[in-house]
Amino acid sequence: MTGLKLGVLALFWVGLSACSQVSALAPFDRANSAEKVVVSSELEPPLITSLQWTPTYDQPIRQLEALLASQTDLQERNQTISNLAYLHDAQLYMAFHEWLDYLHESARPREVEQQNRWLDQRQDAITAAFKRYEGDPQAPYQAAEAFIRMTKERQVELVQRLSRVRIR
Repeated sequence: MTGLKLGVLALFWVGLSACSQVSALAPFDRANSAEKVVVSSELEPPLITSLQWTPTYDQPIRQLEALLASQTDLQERNQTISNLAYLHDAQLYMAFHEWLDYLHESARPREVEQQNRWLDQRQDAITAAFKRYEGDPQAPYQAAEAFIRMTKERQVELVQRLSRVRIR
């Protein structure tokens, strides 16, 4: 591998690791997570909702996805998919914080712990995807695809939870 490719690969791994690692905990238990959630029945909307401001990453994601589909150079594709991964992670981050805002204060630490376990699980998955293609120039791309797939799945899960929140 050339020095430039190694540099891009190192940057990709450091970046994805930085945005996905919070602490090392046991694997995420998706089966038991839903029934343990405590949403206060006396919630008022979080103060931030009064801003009527909801940033969206949909347009830049669509633009990068279109760019990715048209790219043929592997280095450019790896850079574009890495940028997509960062945007999807930012969306997940926003959804998770919104979810925390609606939880009873006593339930928040447990949700943070579960999210940390999920982040570790995601890191393990992208490492495994990278190792499956070790030595192949496609390895960073495959790892980023695994990262995006898992991140989208988790975001859907959080959005579904948020849709069940009722403010009284």
